[in-house]
Amino acid sequence: MKNFVFISIAAALMLFSCNGKLKKLEQENQRLAMESQQQDSLLNDFMEAFNDFEENLTVIKERENLIAVQSEDPEIQKEGKDRINEDLQMIGDLMAKNRQIIEDLNEKLKNSEIKNKQFRRMIARLNQQLAEKDTSIAQLTAQLADANIQVEELNTRVSDLSSRTEALAAANEEKTARMAEQEAHMQEQREMLENQTEELNTAYFIAGTAKELKEKNVIVKAKKINNDFAEDAFTRIDITQTQNIPFDSKKARLLTSHPSYSYELVDTNEDKRIDQLSIKDPNAFWKHSRYLVVVLN
Repeated sequence: MKNFVFISIAAALMLFSCNGKLKKLEQENQRLAMESQQQDSLLNDFMEAFNDFEENLTVIKERENLIAVQSEDPEIQKEGKDRINEDLQMIGDLMAKNRQIIEDLNEKLKNSEIKNKQFRRMIARLNQQLAEKDTSIAQLTAQLADANIQVEELNTRVSDLSSRTEALAAANEEKTARMAEQEAHMQEQREMLENQTEELNTAYFIAGTAKELKEKNVIVKAKKINNDFAEDAFTRIDITQTQNIPFDSKKARLLTSHPSYSYELVDTNEDKRIDQLSIKDPNAFWKHSRYLVVVLN
């Protein structure tokens, strides 16, 4: 009777612990689902901004090519400086817009709970493209200077944009390091959740004759479960994947507590021998005990 009371108390404590863990798992699953939605929304914002950025670069490239052609034409050099300056003005405005796009994306990523390497790589790529474009604009400025076309305003813009590029690159490196640390922490939490889920889905069983179970120190006299049984004597199973437990015996009796309606001892070969235990209701079957002890005769 004392052993039965002990097993009942242990089962109740295990049930309480499992319910608490299941509630935490449900909350964590809800959080992960919300993060997935936020990530999809953030990805859409990034792709839209990325497309705007690329369109601006395309226009800048067209204007650069046009200015290069104009600067080599002596007639345009004399009469078309205003046209060149208008193109330069457009280039400066588009570069400023692209700079703002990167700043906005950095701000969105900063304020989002989603920390994803893909987004950081996209921002790094945009920064690299801006730096490359700053270089090509600087080369264009030198070309215009060789043609004696004064573009002081563009020179000022290029200098300012280059400085801002360096500042943004430094800030992006700092954010990248911080996000990497946060991502590592999230990975650690995901692994912990996976381990907890595996633990909640784990059960143990052993089947054998009374003599065999005594030799393995699983049961004691009168076929009662030993409170100090060795766990390594049991077979570990995943309760979400295991519906049938095979054995071969004329008779079988469960020593651990499992509702009778939740399982069935089956003679599949119709040879008057029980060859498997079929679990019909896993939740009910494992509710009171995650250990299964079957005595075979």
